[in-house]
Amino acid sequence: DSRTKGSSSIVSLVGLTNFDLWISAISKCQWLFTADTAAVHLASVLGTRILNFSLGTPQYSERGPYGTGHYILSPASVSGNDKPNEITPEAAYLVWLYGSNEWATKGQVSLETHALRLGWGDYLNQTKILRSRIRDASDGGGVVYDTIVKKPIDINDWCSMVMGHVARSWYCGWVPPIGKELAREDIGPLLVQKLRELNDSADVLLKICERGNQAALTLHKKTSSMKSDKIMGVHDREELRELGKTLMDLENLVDRLVKTQAALLPFSKMSKVLMHHLKGEHLADLGKETAESYKQLRDGVQILLNWTHFTLGLSKPVALQPKPIANLERISP
Repeated sequence: DSRTKGSSSIVSLVGLTNFDLWISAISKCQWLFTADTAAVHLASVLGTRILNFSLGTPQYSERGPYGTGHYILSPASVSGNDKPNEITPEAAYLVWLYGSNEWATKGQVSLETHALRLGWGDYLNQTKILRSRIRDASDGGGVVYDTIVKKPIDINDWCSMVMGHVARSWYCGWVPPIGKELAREDIGPLLVQKLRELNDSADVLLKICERGNQAALTLHKKTSSMKSDKIMGVHDREELRELGKTLMDLENLVDRLVKTQAALLPFSKMSKVLMHHLKGEHLADLGKETAESYKQLRDGVQILLNWTHFTLGLSKPVALQPKPIANLERISP
């Protein structure tokens, strides 16, 4: 096409490709710079390295590139402010150049050193930079995103790690050790403060899940002995109505709790999904499935609490141990 020919090294195919040609173009690229999740998924399959711009609410833990050696850039929050920085062209070029030269440096040069050599060290403070890695099967498999520039993680990153652990517990049937990918230097004062607040709210959510499980089991036990869900005594009807009201009140309580602690939002959403997909023709069946749903939520919240306790424990300063005195036997009393 005459529009794509000339002295410029930049070739634009915008509006000129169908889906098949788009795939072909991506497969021939060494790198793909994109914020589009469809392109990220295609490049992951086609073997093209990716520089993914994760804009808005970070979603790289759910929608980021799959494989080893891809990079994710996300705006870092301004210190003391929730307003994020912007991803600058310099930061994108810096990370791409570093990734392209990994084979030459053999991993011996850090990104910080690379940035200082270019005189662009300040750009690292404005951008969150991660590198994808396939997790070892013994650690649960899947993809993990390692922070390249070591600095304290925020509550969103911490929650992504926890919910990934919860998801593997729920759907893979295997749970890796708590906090395996968390280091002491990842934990800052702000995260500690937020985790202390989260710990109290998570304790309340755990009690709600336990109460919901107990109420649903009572409903199941009560209705299992009934001959009909429609014909029953007044006392039984009132008792079932009270159990139903208890379960509704607990759902409302979860919604109110989430409004004060956004980190628990995934559990609220999962609760609605589980309750929406309850199956069964009789109250006894619905009671049993509701109990199982609350048990699943309770197990997930317990994992979150385990992470909270582990992280807060890891953040505590290590007591200095006295150095042993050499040649102690030679010292006179």
